[in-house]
Amino acid sequence: MRIGSTAFAILLSLIPVSVYAAEDAALLRRVMSDYSPPKAIDRTLPRYPDSMARHGYEGWVMLRHTIRADGSVTDLEVLEASNGDFTDPAVETARQWRYEPATLAGRPVEVQNQITYLTFFIKNSGERTVSSHAIREGLKAGDEALRGNRLDETGREIEKLYKAARTLNDYAYIFQLDADFHLALGRPVDALRLIDRAASETAVDKTFKAARLQEKFRLEARMGLYGDAVATYESLEQTGIPAPAAFTKAVAQMKALAASGDRMSITMNFDADCPETISCAEGAGYASYLPMRRTLTLARLDGPLIEVLARCEMMTLELDGTPGAVWFLDPAWGRCRVVMKGDRTTTVMLEES
Repeated sequence: MRIGSTAFAILLSLIPVSVYAAEDAALLRRVMSDYSPPKAIDRTLPRYPDSMARHGYEGWVMLRHTIRADGSVTDLEVLEASNGDFTDPAVETARQWRYEPATLAGRPVEVQNQITYLTFFIKNSGERTVSSHAIREGLKAGDEALRGNRLDETGREIEKLYKAARTLNDYAYIFQLDADFHLALGRPVDALRLIDRAASETAVDKTFKAARLQEKFRLEARMGLYGDAVATYESLEQTGIPAPAAFTKAVAQMKALAASGDRMSITMNFDADCPETISCAEGAGYASYLPMRRTLTLARLDGPLIEVLARCEMMTLELDGTPGAVWFLDPAWGRCRVVMKGDRTTTVMLEES
């Protein structure tokens, strides 16, 4: 592979989106109509590590941070990095970022849980495909093993592929194979996270992204994760590739259900590995949920529940993990995701009202 001489890093900020019941949505619109999100004034790109550029390695760092009311950045956390050599440049640069702060009713406010991907890539690195014959053959071998239900062999191939990956495209295709592997293992939550990472890589073309997002939408819909499915549909629209008509119809039905008075519930277990974005004790699992309404009840709890958090745009707060507890996610907090940690044998049922 021929490597060009210029290295770049690009930023991709992610803002959580959701859809709510009619009354909640109206209240949220009233609150958020007075809200203006932060705007970047200075988000200098990080330096590309010489050691990585010299050997043709691309990669990423995922950060979570808070933007203060004065526009400065604080509470920086490195959630994930493809290689540790990218971490220091990313953090050093992020500390210097400055924003025009978010405002609510004209007053500057702090916003939390901002997720930013810093993606490092090599300019003129040739065709945006996998980096080597070895990666191509490894993907083929892993896929053939998976199709033959030789799961141990598939896992070994994936492990070798991660060690050999050099470019963003390498990672994207490996993530997709790994997602299919986790689906075969009966671990759909882990598969969703991997599909999301495959679709997030900036190097892959929009057709690949759209295909991954369609797969993610189907899986979320089958799992009853309707808020997540609607958010994925909105991301799919942004690719410019028309969504299947069945998806559009399904989203309309999901929104109609959220706006109705009908009971909505979802049962979740905790057999998924904690992602890099979630700090868990060894052996613990997690579940994550983007609700469509603003009032939730912990209707049933079978097994130990370690922690329940609401990660919102305006704040992060701990929720009551007692069976029967009712959680009201104030629209003034912005859009929220419920994150739960528990024993891998734990099962919960949440009801939205």
